[in-house]
Amino acid sequence: MAGKRKSCVHVQNIPSTTHEYIPLTQKQTLIRMGILAVVAAAVMLVALFVPSFRQPQQYHNFADQRVCLLAVPHCGDVLSNIPFLFVGVSGWLLAFDKSKRRCVMTFWQWLALMFLSIGLIGTAFGSAYYHWSPNDSRLLWDRIPMAIALSAVLAGSVGERVSGAFGPIMVILVPLMGIICTMWWRVTNDLRLYAGFQAACVLLYGGVLCLFPSPYTHEYAGYIPLLLFALARLFEILDHMTWLLTLHFVSGHTLKHLLAAAAGQFLVHGVQYRNLKKVANSVTIQQH
Repeated sequence: MAGKRKSCVHVQNIPSTTHEYIPLTQKQTLIRMGILAVVAAAVMLVALFVPSFRQPQQYHNFADQRVCLLAVPHCGDVLSNIPFLFVGVSGWLLAFDKSKRRCVMTFWQWLALMFLSIGLIGTAFGSAYYHWSPNDSRLLWDRIPMAIALSAVLAGSVGERVSGAFGPIMVILVPLMGIICTMWWRVTNDLRLYAGFQAACVLLYGGVLCLFPSPYTHEYAGYIPLLLFALARLFEILDHMTWLLTLHFVSGHTLKHLLAAAAGQFLVHGVQYRNLKKVANSVTIQQH
């Protein structure tokens, strides 16, 4: 079965490398897992107990109102979703072409890559559909695939850095939670759970990167997407200001799309080119 296949194996007789992995002790792992659990609980408690709030309707009033090409409305915000499609397709092809990957993937790692790719492809179409005529009903089809992609990134990082035992659970549970929280917003018009879920995913992902060492090389492919996501959120907030400062050349929301797609590309790049590190004490390590 694919789910039982092991990833790359480093053994004692492999030549020394500058990439070494120092596993955490059980005590260190439990303490750091506790920190993540506290962060997750705190975010969700805040989301549950703050007063409910709706999606502000002024959110749909984006700066770029241009009509271009074949009468495409909100030109920059619609067309800037194309990179999501290319990145998502590249991730999809990578999942099905083992020759392009340096490491064999377990089934749950493969599934996380698939969810990331599906989320990115879905975002390309869902976000373009929303920005063509922005409103709450169309925004749902923008947010669901984004939630799936974000969930896949978190699930993959937890499974690889914290414990492989969490991988199969996380890769199913977290995307499902993302879909439920997004649907809850659309049904109840209460944005708290969706906002809390998104904040929890980003904070937990950052926490996993900071607290748990990676057994894989190309660690930058995990850190850079976090920075790009933060910049994307900043430009989303500064949508109109960016539009004015660039003399109506590009809006902040358009840059948000491009930065988010670049974050996805770094993640796919990392999966394609990474190797397992040599364990510092030369003990054989296997990915479960």
